[in-house]
Amino acid sequence: MVLGMSTRNLTLDCLKVILAVMVVALHGSLFFDLNLLLSTITSEGLFRCAVPVFLIINGFYFANIQTQAQLFKWLKRVFTLYAVWMAFYSFAWLKLDFTSIEDFYKLLIEVFFGYHHLWYLVAILGAGLLTYVLRSHQVLAITIIIICYITGVSIQYIGNYHLAPNQQIDVIFNTYYIHRNFLLFGLPFFYIGFLIHTHYAFLEAKLSTKTLMVCLGLSLIILMSESWLNSMNPFNDGSYDNYGSLILASPLVVLLALRSKQVTTNKNYALTSNAIYFIHPFFISITKNGLGFEYSMMVVFTVILSFIAAYFLIKIHKRFHFIL
Repeated sequence: MVLGMSTRNLTLDCLKVILAVMVVALHGSLFFDLNLLLSTITSEGLFRCAVPVFLIINGFYFANIQTQAQLFKWLKRVFTLYAVWMAFYSFAWLKLDFTSIEDFYKLLIEVFFGYHHLWYLVAILGAGLLTYVLRSHQVLAITIIIICYITGVSIQYIGNYHLAPNQQIDVIFNTYYIHRNFLLFGLPFFYIGFLIHTHYAFLEAKLSTKTLMVCLGLSLIILMSESWLNSMNPFNDGSYDNYGSLILASPLVVLLALRSKQVTTNKNYALTSNAIYFIHPFFISITKNGLGFEYSMMVVFTVILSFIAAYFLIKIHKRFHFIL
């Protein structure tokens, strides 16, 4: 998702639709019922670059924000999206016994880190604020994002391979919001997008399209290999959000898309991407629990239903802008 801009890069907006479908595919474990290797290198590998690319695109456009008034407007829009969709999914996360301290703690986690896929909006809220603060201190910011990214990847790997010195730390490191959050995951990719915007003229002059394509191809091979090697390792336990190679592949996807000079003032592609991203867990629940579909068939029907829903959500958006 990209939030706000009158003149848009058409290729980026079309890319976002593809990325939203990739998110559906990874949440539905596409191909898991057909071919385990194919599922591993796609749903658990290639498709994992979708959210980092979304973050980079948001950071790229965030560079246009220069004043506190613009920042406040941006924060208000993102927070409103978060509030609207958290309210929509309240049927899924607001099922707690408020007399229980444990359930109250779970409620706080849902509210502050976001239900399911809505963690992404919390991530860009925090990443956007930090990027604004660090926008004039790029050397410091780059140092911070390197440390944050290495820390997030390390926590994910230590947790998945159960390398922690004791069980308590192991449990903490295997808690998703410890490594997949605005600081250790959101900020590195978001700020990379900001840097790409800031130094794009230099990057465009120094990196040819052919170079970008070759580097992207190699980085995607590395990403899929990383996912395959982890899946084959008997000591590995769990899936990954924080792959080390995502930091290589994701920026290259954006840089290559930016080579296109096709522009548009039509926001429907971007809105379609937003709608699919926000609504798809609802249809996963329907196709899985209501219709009994699993994996590949579930993904296919979820994508179809999400596109149909996107059409109507865009219509509603014309009257109620805050939903997308």
